[in-house]
Amino acid sequence: MSIILIYEFIQMLQMLLNKILIYKFTQMLQIYSHEVIRGWRFVVTAIRGIRIPFVDLDYGQRGFTLIETMVALVLITVAMGPVFILATSSVNVASRIEHNIIASNLAQEGIEVIRNIRDTNWTSGAVFDNNLPVGTWRVQWDTIGGGLMAVGSNPALKKDSGLYNYPTGTDTVFRRTVTISKPNSGELVLISSVTWIERGNIDRTVSTESHLFDWK
Repeated sequence: MSIILIYEFIQMLQMLLNKILIYKFTQMLQIYSHEVIRGWRFVVTAIRGIRIPFVDLDYGQRGFTLIETMVALVLITVAMGPVFILATSSVNVASRIEHNIIASNLAQEGIEVIRNIRDTNWTSGAVFDNNLPVGTWRVQWDTIGGGLMAVGSNPALKKDSGLYNYPTGTDTVFRRTVTISKPNSGELVLISSVTWIERGNIDRTVSTESHLFDWK
């Protein structure tokens, strides 16, 4: 139940983050557009005062001349470049933040799965590290004692109804491993790592470490 609540919290946080980014982007776009319009009006006003030889332009008429229209098109083209760059950058930043949040929670989930197996060993009267052999393993949210999976090719996690697992759902970009080591008879050291490839073919990794002891 706690894992489901964590995923619901992540989804709410992602929605809030997207709303904040959209709001900030809209504000910046409004400010930028306002400055572009002011510059365009200044240029058009200046052009209206220019006398071009051999061209009879009636500047008293309402509407735009050919030169004014061309200048406006140039200004709009120049202005839209930074807007598109800003939009792309905002999307990339939002994607990186979202991936970091999900990866951090998946790494912590890996730790909690092993902790749950340790706690189950206690309640069942078994030794605290039963079914927790030293090595690197794959786990999913409902893994129980004896269910640690060999890494193998380390396939990507799938997402099904908000839960990350291996058998069902839509493929994600995340791959997770949990490494268990045993420095002494009463301690387990856990390192949960989540890796993925970010846009631009950039390798990303988030890891978290925890120590479990034979303390009740």
